[in-house]
Amino acid sequence: MLLTFAGGTLRYVWLFAMALCFALAALPGFAGEAAAGKPDWDISVGGGVGYEPRFAFGEPHRVTPIPYLDISWRDRFYLSTEDGLGYNVIHWSGFNLGPVLDWSDGRRERASSRLSGFGNVEPAPQAGVFAEYAPSDLWRLYVRGKRSL
Repeated sequence: MLLTFAGGTLRYVWLFAMALCFALAALPGFAGEAAAGKPDWDISVGGGVGYEPRFAFGEPHRVTPIPYLDISWRDRFYLSTEDGLGYNVIHWSGFNLGPVLDWSDGRRERASSRLSGFGNVEPAPQAGVFAEYAPSDLWRLYVRGKRSL
């Protein structure tokens, strides 16, 4: 999502969904601790609204819905609108490493005169690997490399 202001551009700002998640997580008792440990399934659902270009660094912009779904099973397998489908091969002390499958939306050359001569990029599945360090639930360092199949 891209927001443009008079002073510049703020990239990837989760407007409504992230602000609501942080606000609700700060309320006492809302997060709901498991009595006998962490449950097998962890499911989060949400959404928001974004203002973004039709392609990276392009014009025109559009308003789009941002769905959010994050499902994980025993901190090993996950399916997420943000991170794709993955498996934590290594899951140790906040460090995760494993394979990931995702989707690339592609773009059309005719979307902008700036793309003239570059051709179309077709939507395609992507496969790759990721590494993550998340010492707490409040922040994480995440790196991934993907290639279209």
